[in-house]
Amino acid sequence: MNAPNHPKTPSVTKPSGAIAGVSSMRPIASDAVSRTKAAADNAIMGTSGIFGNLADFSEGEVLLPNFVLRKEDGYYADLAFVEKNPGAFYEFVNRVFLEGSYFFRLDYPAFLELVHSPERISERKNELETAKRPTELRFATDVVRIPEDRRPLYRIVKTAANFSDAKYFFEPLYVERKEEEVNEAGETVEKTVSERAYLDFDEFVAHLWNKGVRYGLLESEIRAFIADETKKGWETVARQSDPIDGKDAETREVSDRLHQDKAPTILE
Repeated sequence: MNAPNHPKTPSVTKPSGAIAGVSSMRPIASDAVSRTKAAADNAIMGTSGIFGNLADFSEGEVLLPNFVLRKEDGYYADLAFVEKNPGAFYEFVNRVFLEGSYFFRLDYPAFLELVHSPERISERKNELETAKRPTELRFATDVVRIPEDRRPLYRIVKTAANFSDAKYFFEPLYVERKEEEVNEAGETVEKTVSERAYLDFDEFVAHLWNKGVRYGLLESEIRAFIADETKKGWETVARQSDPIDGKDAETREVSDRLHQDKAPTILE
């Protein structure tokens, strides 16, 4: 008998490695540099390079697996490989996030399919094969490191006791930076300037993953919370999927040529 499908919860895995047990409730570093919305892309681009090769592999880099293809317009997953190895993409994502990197301009629905929906991957692969198109799925534009001065912007995540949802505290963020100016006496002095800082959805996905929230993020709501400059309070950022009824196993004849004789055997 097949058991009913269980709900997928937003938080089912305790983070491991260097992330485990470390609180993210840290004050904003005084030397952190804020990133405005207009300059967001420029600040992120150019920080790529977490993937090395066997010829010049260095510490902090990871090897790009053969089922992830890097093209001019972004990163693609080989659906034929993912279909046969459903846990491979999950492990790839885990390595990238634990290394302190994230997927820039992430296609979150495609990302969810690759990580959690093997049945949908099979359907998509078959559709592409029928259309005589490459069986690949684009999931991000780039893979880049989260800048050190932005990591303190991300705080703790609260999950329900039954892991049915996850909440995050949104609030206006400010960072301080040092800059020099010349005073009336002609002397160069240093002063502290406070600036607004903003969270980023793609970084947010990586942060929640490392905190154990790996499914069910509410993308549109999260983007709205980030864009709301007056938002302050706990908001739900992930929910579980409701369980669906399973189906009992059964034997079904699919050919007239092969017939199963269900009569009891008489032993002499």
